Amino acid sequence: FAEKIETELRRLAWNYNELDRIILVGGGAAYVEKYLKQSIPCVELHQNFAFANACGFYAKAGGQ
Repeated sequence: FAEKIETELRRLAWNYNELDRIILVGGGAAYVEKYLKQSIPCVELHQNFAFANACGFYAKAGGQ
């Protein structure tokens, strides 16, 4: 799965050197972080990775 992510980022011609960081979120983030970090040094795991998406959508919907 992590290989597919990396392949897609290459296909999109992302230049990782121009980015300060890529923050991984979602339930699978912890599984791919170690692999992606080997080739993309700016990858970081969000401290609340499992719920970051849900919290963001809740806040956007007007939740507290």
